[in-house]
Amino acid sequence: MKKIIPLESEIQKQIIDYLKLKHYFVMRLNSGSYAVNGGKSFVRGCEPGTPDLLAFKVLGKRIGQPDHIHVGLNLFFIEVKRPKGRVTELQEQKMIELEAYGAICLVIHSVDELQALNL
Repeated sequence: MKKIIPLESEIQKQIIDYLKLKHYFVMRLNSGSYAVNGGKSFVRGCEPGTPDLLAFKVLGKRIGQPDHIHVGLNLFFIEVKRPKGRVTELQEQKMIELEAYGAICLVIHSVDELQALNL
């Protein structure tokens, strides 16, 4: 029997749902450009190569008034791929750039793979 491989969008939804259950704020980052108004105009999203998701939650406490500085923030970017999927050179370069700023970048192929990280 042939194994059904989920679409990337299905994996992405599972990952978003899981992270929200773990109390993460999750933002889907659309890169490149896409058509609006029936194809009459285009909107530019994030830079090409930007990972699919941004997720974060506070691990520590809030301090200070009125700015509420967070002590201990778990923040990371996730590039979602189908099983055996690989990042493109552009995606790899963008993750290297983000990591140079201190970001954590993950390539995730399934919600099980993400769960194993115990974030």
